Amino acid sequence: MFTRYSTRSFVFKNYGRGEVDQFFVVFSKDFGKLTILAKAARKIASKLKGGMDLFSFSEMEFIQGKHNKTLVDARSIRAFPEIKKDLKASSLAFRMAELFDQMIGKEEPDKNLWMLLKESFGMLGSRIFIERKDDLVYYYFFWNLAAILGFKPALHSCAYCQGKIASEDIYFDSDSGGVVCSDCFKKERKGSRTSQDVIKIIRIILEKRPGMLARLKLSEDHFSGLKKISEEFRLFLEQGRKT
Repeated sequence: MFTRYSTRSFVFKNYGRGEVDQFFVVFSKDFGKLTILAKAARKIASKLKGGMDLFSFSEMEFIQGKHNKTLVDARSIRAFPEIKKDLKASSLAFRMAELFDQMIGKEEPDKNLWMLLKESFGMLGSRIFIERKDDLVYYYFFWNLAAILGFKPALHSCAYCQGKIASEDIYFDSDSGGVVCSDCFKKERKGSRTSQDVIKIIRIILEKRPGMLARLKLSEDHFSGLKKISEEFRLFLEQGRKT
């Protein structure tokens, strides 16, 4: 007799097996990241199909078999149709899901990760962020995910000398874990130049203030700087996972 488990989950990836079966990769509130087999889920008449939409929260039940966890029931709680209808929001959702899949590897529950998924996809599906048509929600998700995983950058003082960043000449070095003052940059020659505005944006992101984020009016230069630092930091995180 198999034990039946029940949990809430967020569906962030799916792929087929054979002609009718489907695997769902979810982050569950009680068990962490799971890969669940749904038999015959790709059939039009499948009762499981509607309860496990991509980028949705569901109440699901599964059993642990010899080789796979098998889905036996699922009920959609929040499906975010606004995300699926908007091309930009959908694109960001896939980027966020890919990042999450790469960074989270264990079957281990984490309340902070669960809340981040709820916050970030709730923001992504909200009218105000959909109307912005920018990548701000992605960066909110990225930097808070890094912080939860133990890689919160130093943004208020130099990563080398711990002195306050007073000058407009400011640098960011992923290897050192944060901002670098101009004096230390001249000595170490590590990091890349950025702006105080970009660092302030990341500070607001990590303070988890969605209301303030929604009111920010950011220029192309802001997003260019944010993209540069984020990509460098993501590469640093990916390299760290490989070693």
